[in-house]
Amino acid sequence: MYWLKQFGRADDDWWQQFVVAPHGHTMEFPNGMRRKPRIHIGDNVIFTGIHVTSLIFAGVCIEEAYPPTHEELIADPWRQNLYWKLDFTNLFPNFAENWSIHNLSPYALADLFLAANPNVPLLHNGSFTLGGLNARHSHLKLSDQFGQFLLQSMQQNN
Repeated sequence: MYWLKQFGRADDDWWQQFVVAPHGHTMEFPNGMRRKPRIHIGDNVIFTGIHVTSLIFAGVCIEEAYPPTHEELIADPWRQNLYWKLDFTNLFPNFAENWSIHNLSPYALADLFLAANPNVPLLHNGSFTLGGLNARHSHLKLSDQFGQFLLQSMQQNN
């Protein structure tokens, strides 16, 4: 499975240490999620920023979603609302470190993909648009073909 997931404000510094984790290094998705996500072990997740909609990094989910510990809830009260956590390995650490140079927009890449594959949907549900990102969906399930296309685009710039 392939997912496109929003990952906080792309111009914030707090996530820099997170996205430059070396290939194979375990990363915890730090934001948490309100509901238990449909993302599972082995799924590829392509993260994009909010406000600056560029692809930032891609990871493979290595553990099913899990809740924070009691100690984490006490230390980080915001986890009461953003409860579920996920762990990933970073697929393209060089890309993630220099994402702003590459400035790959998922919308521009969708246009390129559809120009070459007009009968192949972008999303698993058959949609030919990424409008769901703007409709407050925190993650979209991509078609396999478009998910592979996004990963290939990132790998070419890694």
